Amino acid sequence: MIFNIVLILAITFFSIKIQNSLKIPSPLSLLVLSFLSGIFIPNFLNFTTTEFFSEEMVIFIVLLVLSDAFLLKFKTLKENWVSIFILSAVFVVITVIISLLFKTFIFGDVDIPIGALIALFAMVTATDPVSVISVFRMYKLPHKLEILAEGESLFNDAMALTMFSAIGLYLLNHSSMSVSYVIISPLEIIIGSSFIGLFFGFLGLVLLKTTKDLMGEFVLILLIAYASYFVAEQIHVIGHNPLSGLLSEIIAILTMTTIIDKSYEKEHHLKERKEGVLSNISSNTKLYKREKVRSIISSLSVNITDIKRQKDIAAFLSVLSMLVNGVLFVSLARLVNIDNLLFYYKEIILVFVVSILIRSVLIGSFSYFVKKYNFIKEMDFKWYLILNFAGIKGGLSIVMLHILFQHFPNFEYKEMFESIVIGVILLTTFVFVPILMLVSKKIMKENICWIAKYET
Repeated sequence: MIFNIVLILAITFFSIKIQNSLKIPSPLSLLVLSFLSGIFIPNFLNFTTTEFFSEEMVIFIVLLVLSDAFLLKFKTLKENWVSIFILSAVFVVITVIISLLFKTFIFGDVDIPIGALIALFAMVTATDPVSVISVFRMYKLPHKLEILAEGESLFNDAMALTMFSAIGLYLLNHSSMSVSYVIISPLEIIIGSSFIGLFFGFLGLVLLKTTKDLMGEFVLILLIAYASYFVAEQIHVIGHNPLSGLLSEIIAILTMTTIIDKSYEKEHHLKERKEGVLSNISSNTKLYKREKVRSIISSLSVNITDIKRQKDIAAFLSVLSMLVNGVLFVSLARLVNIDNLLFYYKEIILVFVVSILIRSVLIGSFSYFVKKYNFIKEMDFKWYLILNFAGIKGGLSIVMLHILFQHFPNFEYKEMFESIVIGVILLTTFVFVPILMLVSKKIMKENICWIAKYET
């Protein structure tokens, strides 16, 4: 076990070093190094079994979204919520529904249950925020474009997990789905998760005011994320749906970061007031005694936390999400069976092609609409390419694959589904990532040239 942990940390470390030195995104090096480790060390990661993931699933799910949720600002979300909602929730539902129409085209006469198909297409629709962010960090892109791509990745995961669990797995356990379930269940999840998330968000703020050290704040953020997820998932009225936990976690973290950001703004204004008070004192020192001045300055301070500590916490969370992604990518390498990939190569390619065609059409429709009606004036073909190829698959797809096999150990199409999901992850990683790099680099160069020309 210790050797496996050391090796995972080493793979993650060298992936980060390769990204920083050679400008190769970490997902590519993670996969390559994981495959090489599996080849030269046959017993590597012998604990990555379905049972292991079944017991520790909540750790991966929470950490996969925590870093993104912590970095996402409510103000930015408020300004772009319509676009993010369309790119994530609406497009995930449409993609899964349209994909079902290609059942015969992809699988021929194989009679796969509708619930299993929904679960499969949800798995290959979920994106990987860690991979997307790792590419974006290498290039300076327009802020709005980053928000759209990263926001879509975050909420896309929540919606894909909903389709997978609340509909796919539900239909595999039940012969039908009632209308009341379809209407009432989402409302219960949204309303219940919101209240739980807000409660834990404000609870976190209260506790945060009593904590003035980096380690305490970092542990508190993890505590609020896991507690909000756990409580939301356990309350019976919400239906034990993973989405309820994710929404509660996102809302709790957003609540904390939003009020923290407002405290920074208020602190900035109060700082200006302090300077004004001190200026008056310097011009007429007889107006105030030294003790009175200190009292005024102390009362004006309303800081909840320190900006530097929050930046350090964001960096720690990024490292954690990278480690989680490393474990999941290493487990992917462990699961790869070359014979099965070759046997199901037609299904893998067809699912990949169908999913990317649907995504391309939907992103194209979105781009045309927002450009025509001036919602996003900057939208052009390069932005379209970024949003289109930001659909990299990764960690959450692997997590859902293990959830499926946990619930159905004797799943009839286990080898096929495992091969398709792994194949699509590999294709999107080795095809989409280089394209994202090329387009991002071109956008960054254009921005640099424009800034230089403007300054001249």
